[in-house]
Amino acid sequence: MIPKDLLLFGSSRYAPSRRTLRAGPLSVVLQDGVLRYVKLDDVEIVRRVYMALRDQNWNTIATAYSNWKHDVRKDSFQISFDGENKQGEIDYRWKGSITGDHNGKITYSMSGVTLSDFKKRIIGLCALLPIKECAGKSATVIQGNDTRKSATFPLYISSEQPLHGFDDIREINYEAGRTPVWVKFDGDKFEMEDQRNFTDGSYKVYSTWVRSPEPQLVKEGEKFTQSISITPGKTSRPSQIGKNGRAAIEMDPTRVFELPKIGLGESSVVENLNQREVGLLKAMGLSHLRCDVDLSSESWRSHLEQLSIQAQQLGVGLEIAAFLDPKKGASELQLLREEVENLHSPLNSILVFNHGELATKADFVLKCERLFANYYSKPLIGGGTDRNFYDLAFTRPAYDSDSLVTYSVNPQVHALDVTSLVETLEGQSWTAETAHKIYEKNPIAISPITLRPRFNPDEIVPDITEPGELPAPVDPRQLSLFAASWTAGSLKGFAESNVHSLTFYETVGWRGLVESEDTSYHSEKFLSRPGMAFPLYHVLADVCEMLPGSVLVTESTNPLAVNAISIIKGSSRRMLVYNLTWELQEVSIRKINASEARIRRLNEDSAEEAMFKPDNFRDKPGAAKRIKSSGNLELSLSPYEVVTVDYQDNDSY
Repeated sequence: MIPKDLLLFGSSRYAPSRRTLRAGPLSVVLQDGVLRYVKLDDVEIVRRVYMALRDQNWNTIATAYSNWKHDVRKDSFQISFDGENKQGEIDYRWKGSITGDHNGKITYSMSGVTLSDFKKRIIGLCALLPIKECAGKSATVIQGNDTRKSATFPLYISSEQPLHGFDDIREINYEAGRTPVWVKFDGDKFEMEDQRNFTDGSYKVYSTWVRSPEPQLVKEGEKFTQSISITPGKTSRPSQIGKNGRAAIEMDPTRVFELPKIGLGESSVVENLNQREVGLLKAMGLSHLRCDVDLSSESWRSHLEQLSIQAQQLGVGLEIAAFLDPKKGASELQLLREEVENLHSPLNSILVFNHGELATKADFVLKCERLFANYYSKPLIGGGTDRNFYDLAFTRPAYDSDSLVTYSVNPQVHALDVTSLVETLEGQSWTAETAHKIYEKNPIAISPITLRPRFNPDEIVPDITEPGELPAPVDPRQLSLFAASWTAGSLKGFAESNVHSLTFYETVGWRGLVESEDTSYHSEKFLSRPGMAFPLYHVLADVCEMLPGSVLVTESTNPLAVNAISIIKGSSRRMLVYNLTWELQEVSIRKINASEARIRRLNEDSAEEAMFKPDNFRDKPGAAKRIKSSGNLELSLSPYEVVTVDYQDNDSY
């Protein structure tokens, strides 16, 4: 029997504590030492306030909290605690205080001291402002010299650092849901960035200006004291958040997009796939297998040959990610063109990247397009970045309109906890929408999507894996129900943003869909078992089975808690309804044009069968469930459950 925490989170360490508090008309969630979802009349006015320490490589150093003291009343609260950020040479201790009064004012204060010498990027408080309530709207910024200026939150993602008009911030005044909000900052110089560049669903106000390319040295004994206060304008009623626990999901029949092609990355831990692994992956109905080819490597030809054979075994085409030396790129592309004549599988696409460059230069993409113009499988050729969306948006290479435009995605550039990862699903959609805005006619390829960063593009000194710790690209949540639900959300966001293709994770191993039979690389902190299929395997398989199909845009009244992706293939309809929380969620799916549906549940009760007998799990037709005459389907979802709903549309008969 697999423990519940392992099923939900891959480890017990990710189960957060959470408490809802009130400050007069405001509701707020305290999760560990982080304030989340400050709401007024059900309108989110501030997404998060927290303390952050980031090292010289921009790694987030986790905080350990202790010595809690609470004075919580019906309409006010006063909380204090100690925080510790300790990793390697970094040793920082601080005291936090959070107060909320009956008038609605909330203040988060911190005072800390360094107990060692180290280099840092940021030490201090941050406030995240919500995209939904702020995007495209105006604000007034009061700067440190008492200058007042008007500024506008960007609608599409801006790579400007800091955002225009949002620098040297002492106070910001904006409206959320027609209610004025004042957020005040003390103790340092603050500025704002658009965190959607890294798929976070927020604008971030932070201290310690980051315009200098070099990290700053802090000495033992240095002190930091800061505060952020939130004050709402007048409101007529208390927040109703949480009083009606049932979310509603409704499909929009006027917004339909082609379902993206879906593929996987190559395994980083095994060279060859065994018969069982091939059988499981081939049954999914994937589109492609990504092969990373460093053309400066002596072994690139044999590596390409090996991955071509794997693609043939899986019955898919190849997506080649070709990494070029900027000085030799033209000749290296010529060698690649000669070599692909020997491939065992069709070539779907080539993504061209330049070593040491933020994004691919347009002339290399054009060269590749000319070389492969007459290749039999007519691959799509593209460029962009193997890094974060920011690097593409910042450089904006001028590609031809037929070229693929690509960037990679992971949800842990800034934060590591499950709640923050869920919030990135909104930011992912914005990257695709902004990419379409920049490249109006180009197909967009997201490659790859991973839970953890594959590498640190900002590394100054090598990141060292401490003994007993997992390698930086590995996340124990890969094998969890949380990862399955998050993957469903990622599929939804990108599919509804009309992207061309998605490349997820890896085939086999602790960064993949199926665990390897060889566990020699394992750690006690990654508690998989040989040969198991991770729950996210079934989410991707459920969507791939509907290829080629279309996605129907759905809207949820509580998208950070429960949502759905809706797919059409002929007369068949499939919805994946997923719970993004560790709490029970009630949901009503509206206006289903059918009298009955088949329901298959991926949850705590079924996860072991799904993991160890995946064929049996997938072969079951699902339980029949009547749909109300109103067209509503009522579901209860356990923590991180994914429910697959299959039905035949009445109008398709």
